[in-house]
Amino acid sequence: PRKYPEQFVVLEKISCEHSAEVEHNVRFTIWRDEDGSPASPFITLHTHAMHLDYDIPCFIPAMREIGLRLEADTEQTNYCCRYTFTTYRMTNILRARWFGEGPAELIKKVKGGIA
Repeated sequence: PRKYPEQFVVLEKISCEHSAEVEHNVRFTIWRDEDGSPASPFITLHTHAMHLDYDIPCFIPAMREIGLRLEADTEQTNYCCRYTFTTYRMTNILRARWFGEGPAELIKKVKGGIA
């Protein structure tokens, strides 16, 4: 949850340990706000092609909540993953892009691709 109402959180990087066997079927699942749920995630990333030496860059914003979970078909011990998130301030430009809110002149610039 956000500490201040004018902020949002963004998942920026993900890296997971390379599983030795593809049969383990380790998955990194993500859901946010109204997009997905723990039972039906917004994004499912299979980790067999990942490695802890390389962070996968991403930009997944969440206004209220973001959920992350590792799942596997077989029991895993000492499995490592890493993620990075940042809290941003909501600006007028982002509010206009995402919600169509703000001064009329700014919304026209955003729609026109100027701002």
